[in-house]
Amino acid sequence: MALVTLLQVPFDDINQDGLPYACKSFGFPRGDKYAEASIDGSGCVGLPDGEEFGYAEFKDKLPNPSSSDSGIDNVLLNLFVKAFDVKTRYQDGYSIGFRSDSSLAKDKSDVRNIATLLPPQIYSLNPATCPPDLSVSSAGPCTAGDKNNISINRRNGLIKDYAGDAGEGGDGPDDANKDNVVDAIVSRGGYSARLSFFAFADHDRMPIRRVMVDWGDEKGTPPQNYNTYGLYYNRKPYCGEDNGTGVSECKSAENSYAGITCDLGSSADQCKIIDPSWTCSSLPARFGNATRACKEEQFNFKHNYGCNDQELSEFGIEVGDLNNTGEYGDAYIKLTSQGLKPTDQVCVFKPKAQVIDNWGWCNGVCGTDLSPGGTGCYDEAHLSSALVPHNECSSPLPTDTPWTEYQGEIIVIPSN
Repeated sequence: MALVTLLQVPFDDINQDGLPYACKSFGFPRGDKYAEASIDGSGCVGLPDGEEFGYAEFKDKLPNPSSSDSGIDNVLLNLFVKAFDVKTRYQDGYSIGFRSDSSLAKDKSDVRNIATLLPPQIYSLNPATCPPDLSVSSAGPCTAGDKNNISINRRNGLIKDYAGDAGEGGDGPDDANKDNVVDAIVSRGGYSARLSFFAFADHDRMPIRRVMVDWGDEKGTPPQNYNTYGLYYNRKPYCGEDNGTGVSECKSAENSYAGITCDLGSSADQCKIIDPSWTCSSLPARFGNATRACKEEQFNFKHNYGCNDQELSEFGIEVGDLNNTGEYGDAYIKLTSQGLKPTDQVCVFKPKAQVIDNWGWCNGVCGTDLSPGGTGCYDEAHLSSALVPHNECSSPLPTDTPWTEYQGEIIVIPSN
């Protein structure tokens, strides 16, 4: 005999999460058998009752169809946000067929604007909480540092008070000498990079389907994992219980949850490190935080950079061009101190990462407010309704940036 375990699906907030369809007290009109599918007087798994999470006496909070004429419309819109066509099954003697009635097709896709669903999000690591080996330290797990950034060997390419102690200079290896200037990554002959980041899909757009890295040192070559699709866990600093409870998320000043998890009991507000206007706040059960959908770790990738003649021809920059007080100021000082002249060339690389979710959204900024997905990046190539399918997640347009780039640079000096 096989032991079957039913997974508890969180329906903690009826307005936010909806209800299990089998628990509805109405279904299809005209006396269809599904109209009697409710569990009346007993209980529905996953509904809150104010006392015990899980089993509760069911109370229908969904509106009934106002009439039999509008019943089909309402039921369809409770199931699907957009119906392109509606077909009715008929039987004429021994003949069975379907009639199309496009007048019943409804479109409520504009709810995207109020649903606040997020495209995949990427966060760099906090070097003040993440030890060099990226293991869980005695002070707690590795936490997030910046939104829309990735880390290279715990470096984020930014000067920031990651410890939240208002100390002098920046925290971590980006400002080791505390001079408020980003310490450039400069290496001779080659550089071994470990690229790390937290990433997750929206609770209602899971799972992650692809995690791709473009190391920026091979023009014309597809990025790492370009053709590798799967079903991937969210990677967050903290995950909840199996039903998605017991964890907090960062919340913006507009009272919207950011999706990145935090420790509400921490002495330092981990969310204010990311954005001063954010706070760590408890929230109801969310599937994307459940242990069966979330891992308390970051994505890690490794790559070795070089700087030979071919790479110099494609990614070479003269040392003199780095002589400014901006982002390359520290790099120019380090290079000239090693004997390089302004006319000498070095290789400069800027890696980036992309995550795509189950709905075809990826991180980044694409298009305009008038685009099909607004300024989000969306792959509509799989939609049969798209007359001219456009995959913004693979867009070559200079106005589209369907990536999250490292905020610093990796500079490699040729070995010869």
